[in-house]
Amino acid sequence: MASNQRSFAQHLSKLPPGGVSLDYATHQTSSTLTKSRMSTSMIGSSSCSVPVTDVVDPPDFEEIINQQRSYEQDHCIPFVDFPDDDVFVGLLRRQQRVAEPIALEPGAETDVRVRDCMNRFHNDYTVYNRRYISYSSSQNSKTKSNEVADVQKSLSKHDYEIDAVEEILPLHRGESKRSSIRLNDVSRNSWANSVLDLKSSKPDELLPHLLDKLPIDDVDCVNERNRAVSRHRQLFTIYQPHDQNEEVIEKREIPTPPSEHFGHRILVKCLALKLDLEVEPVFASMALYDLRERKRISENFYFDMSTEACKKMLHNYVPRQDVSTLSRSCIFNITYPSSDIFIVVRLEKVLQSGDVAEVYMKDEKSINKEKVAGLAKQYCEKLGAYRMPFAITAMQLMNVVNGASTLDRDSTLGSDNSSTGSSGSLDKRLSGLNESLFKKVGRDDSLTRSMSGVGDLRSLKSNQSNSDKRSSWYEKEETMPNLDTFRNVTIAVSSFFKQETDKLDDDDLYKFLADVKRSSSSLKKLKPIPGMLRLDLMPCPESLQYCLSPELYKIQPYPNEKGRPNKEIVEFPQRELYVPFTTYRNLLYIYPRNVNFTNRPGSARNIAVKVEFLGGGEEKVPLPVIFGKSSCPEFSSHVYTAVAYHNRNPDFYDEIKIKLPSRLQSGNHILFTFYHISLVTDDTAQQTTLG
Repeated sequence: MASNQRSFAQHLSKLPPGGVSLDYATHQTSSTLTKSRMSTSMIGSSSCSVPVTDVVDPPDFEEIINQQRSYEQDHCIPFVDFPDDDVFVGLLRRQQRVAEPIALEPGAETDVRVRDCMNRFHNDYTVYNRRYISYSSSQNSKTKSNEVADVQKSLSKHDYEIDAVEEILPLHRGESKRSSIRLNDVSRNSWANSVLDLKSSKPDELLPHLLDKLPIDDVDCVNERNRAVSRHRQLFTIYQPHDQNEEVIEKREIPTPPSEHFGHRILVKCLALKLDLEVEPVFASMALYDLRERKRISENFYFDMSTEACKKMLHNYVPRQDVSTLSRSCIFNITYPSSDIFIVVRLEKVLQSGDVAEVYMKDEKSINKEKVAGLAKQYCEKLGAYRMPFAITAMQLMNVVNGASTLDRDSTLGSDNSSTGSSGSLDKRLSGLNESLFKKVGRDDSLTRSMSGVGDLRSLKSNQSNSDKRSSWYEKEETMPNLDTFRNVTIAVSSFFKQETDKLDDDDLYKFLADVKRSSSSLKKLKPIPGMLRLDLMPCPESLQYCLSPELYKIQPYPNEKGRPNKEIVEFPQRELYVPFTTYRNLLYIYPRNVNFTNRPGSARNIAVKVEFLGGGEEKVPLPVIFGKSSCPEFSSHVYTAVAYHNRNPDFYDEIKIKLPSRLQSGNHILFTFYHISLVTDDTAQQTTLG
């Protein structure tokens, strides 16, 4: 019978979709085997066969869809999926320290990146919360561990013979030896008394059912009931592994909101600064230095304690005195306390010719004050814009905190007849301080325990030998006071040292600090300048009024404009400090080091460096972004470094602090101009450009 189906259709195999894919994989495998055999036959030098790997079956789309449908019909879906309302996002109010929002300079608001950056410091925090976090494995593990600890405390304690202290066994052995007495040494009356005691004693209670015969099953039931008394049903659930450090479940702690890092905050108040000769204004600066790390750890704090009459001598150069520059107290932050931290105070005066410190070191009777005052007034009128190094002094911070009240160097520096044993350093003045004010850093418990129970000479010698062995450890230890709870200390510095113009670099400064720490005889070679500086040190209160940030922003609480402000000083930590920035800060510090004009012809001896920050416009106008020092405007467009008198290769110690614009442009530049300052007090030009 003829078939209605065509001949070529009879050879087609009817396969399901899964079979088609399987057939495709089979053909692919066979073709791969054929190619591999052909390549093997072509390589005659190779005797080994090429390994054939199994071909991965391609995914079946229909099968995946069917599995998905079966998953949707599963009754355990609520236990597998996360709840829809588990995650919710909330806002956490940011605690602002500044009293007013920080405003950008004109023109910076148009930059999207700058605006977004500022919003990062102003906007509230966005917090990602989970409503059902209490049911997570990390939280349940904490709860379970606490429950297990409570159950373990409620369990009855079992005492076994093996838990007995082994040290008491020799004692019992000795008692048994001493209790072995010969029968002949005991009188017969003692035996008679013991017999009477036995007869008068009460008999023990009888056990009536002791010899009764009970079935073995009943005995087992009774024993099983007795074992079940006070038994914990879940014995293995109260077991905890010995190694608690290896946590099976990762515990993700909820982080705390970012906060500004402060460290140890010390409030320093400048109470008085006087010299024996007060005829001109004197400018002071203060900073912290770490002798061990040989590093500056804070920015400069400038303060002016001159009288109003002396300040009026510079009225031609100081248009106004802003309130922020009249500060006489500052707050230092110390993250890594050390016994080698020093408070360095430098004094400057108006640029003059000759040895300006010689007048201050003479006796008052031999000084013509009127002549000196007239000369100082003349220099202030002509050269009031330039300053020169004058004097320096340093105090070891930890010794001051420990309780020293006076720093008097007159006995060691003023006369050569003083004995070598007397020293004005703070170290010897602190020899009788109460040791309870110190907090020991290191391990000394073993030494304390060994010396507390000294019995005979042999044990004392052994303790001494142990202490000698540990001497290498004690050399690295140091006693550190608690910088957060020490009592208020007022220190008086009775003299300064003349600042030599050829010793202004950092190496000379650290050498000077090392001499101050050791109270070495090299300090006697320095020229003292009589004067008095009184400082008050105390832990900074938490809510101190009238505080200004390093950027001169008002910090809450700031009641009014009548109070003298307290300045916060930027810390430069000795080591890395990884903390987030929570307040906007965009500062630039410039430290000129050295300039050499020895090979330049002409007069280039009184060298001053003028620093300016130029704007990005076409005119290149200096911007008023340089912070002022003391008794002057808050910001200025330029600043001069201190001038070393008659020095062609001067070193500098100046710090120039610049408030950078929020949006820097390609045209912004820092301009350094070098001048020779003429000290002639006539009407001729005062400065000559060198470069």
